[in-house]
Amino acid sequence: MKKITLLVFLLASLATNVSFAQSRLIWSSVSAQTNSQITDSRSFASDNAGNTYSVNFTQSALSFYVTYVFYAHDANGLKLWEYVNDSCLTDCNDKYFNIVPVENNGAIFIGEYDDITGTQIRIKRIDGSGTLLWQQYWISPFLSAQPVKSMLDNNGHLVVGFSATVDSIDQEDFAIAKFDTSTGFLDWHFELPDGGIGDPLSEIIASFTIDASNNIYGIGTATNSSVGIYKNYFFKLDDTGNLDYRLESSYSGINSNHQSIQLDNAGNFYTLGFTGSQPVIEKRRASSGNMIWAAEITKDTAVLSNVGFSVIGNSIYSASNFKYFNPDTSFAGGYWDNVHYMLTKLDTSGNFQWQKEYFTDADSLSTQEGYGGAVQFGVCDDKLYVLSSQHLDTLNNILILHSADTIGNTIWYDTASVNTVPGSFDFDDQCEIYLSRTFDNYNLTQKYTTAPLSEVTALSKENIFDIYPNPAHDEFSIQFRDGKIKNGFIQIYNSLGEIIKRQSVSGNNSMISISDIAPGLYFVQLISEDNGKFTKVLLKN
Repeated sequence: MKKITLLVFLLASLATNVSFAQSRLIWSSVSAQTNSQITDSRSFASDNAGNTYSVNFTQSALSFYVTYVFYAHDANGLKLWEYVNDSCLTDCNDKYFNIVPVENNGAIFIGEYDDITGTQIRIKRIDGSGTLLWQQYWISPFLSAQPVKSMLDNNGHLVVGFSATVDSIDQEDFAIAKFDTSTGFLDWHFELPDGGIGDPLSEIIASFTIDASNNIYGIGTATNSSVGIYKNYFFKLDDTGNLDYRLESSYSGINSNHQSIQLDNAGNFYTLGFTGSQPVIEKRRASSGNMIWAAEITKDTAVLSNVGFSVIGNSIYSASNFKYFNPDTSFAGGYWDNVHYMLTKLDTSGNFQWQKEYFTDADSLSTQEGYGGAVQFGVCDDKLYVLSSQHLDTLNNILILHSADTIGNTIWYDTASVNTVPGSFDFDDQCEIYLSRTFDNYNLTQKYTTAPLSEVTALSKENIFDIYPNPAHDEFSIQFRDGKIKNGFIQIYNSLGEIIKRQSVSGNNSMISISDIAPGLYFVQLISEDNGKFTKVLLKN
């Protein structure tokens, strides 16, 4: 009971610091296989229309078989279909971890298959009705091919960046392949080998991007730790798979690398990486790969790690986690304090603009030992979004979905989810947020609105409601914030997505009995004749 009280107090204190009029959660949808004892979200994506797709690793409590299951939901949270791959008794060899939506027509799922003969790329295209249109098992001419990132080019073809092994001596090489999305047939593939001179390098592609002319820009690392070789690579391919250039830069230490890449509208690309002991952003000319400038991101004595970055017009925004080491006389020599996150803004000339940290007072006073911080950074419609995990005590944590403007000021945040893994989010073309994560052996998909609070109120003028008390024990009250509701009812869903209670509501206050349901987390959905539906999370103790 004390832990729940702490949570309520924290939520109340957070809400007083920022203009936070209501939860922005629109709906929650829960999916799971029958008798599953493990459901672990592995990948998530949404298309512009708000259709969402997720890949989940799951295990049966009865057979102990495991499999990778795909779920699809529409923009209203209705589950469209699920697709179950072949099961196996141990960790399945058939693994999927990339999703590329095909606008309003399903998605392409990309993964790998491991066996004693090597690793092959596996691709499945499933349409909007859940029908498997085609699948591609591809490895030739390699001994092994392991996909890293996938995306569609401007013609709708699937581009897959992967690491390929030609023989046991040469180790991995950077590679790119393009597939026809209507048939699954291979258009072309390109491999970037070491060159056959000197020590063989293990070349791992980190990311790539595509410009308006379908030129492909890739980054990755090339290493041989036994002889102390550590390099970053930058390369460009044209639309037919021909190499325009390959550049390399050396660095010291295995913890340095380039992690992500973005293009601007002026013929340049930017990379976010880590060199020495600090995050670094580089700007290079897309036509040649030549570096224009490099800028490190620092924060006094803190140790930093990268979360993500984005280029918007003439500005660059980077999200970083930071923590401090506090020396003492213990055997370990000290301890790490809580992990927090910050946003840093640079201009496109590499000049520092501002740096701001967030929610440093949201954690407990106990040390996290490296726990917490941001897990994803995204940008939509010139707004910045961060998903972070904040530590309450030794058992509990809370997730914060946070929106900021381009000068670093908090616009809103939502703290609706407790004790779940952070998961990942994506946007539709209206910048609404779709979030997928694992909760209590279930896949939880949610939609959050990013509209201004005045617009949120206008969308649900009469059915904006509060739940009190929350957590509740035997009953709770539905309290309507603005006027009365007519011809409405509430539905309570359990974590399986099953409706366990339905009751009519009217006026401006209704009491709901829950004495007959077990303690746990539930979703209370209010549905009115005039304004559709709105969902909140209820904790019963």
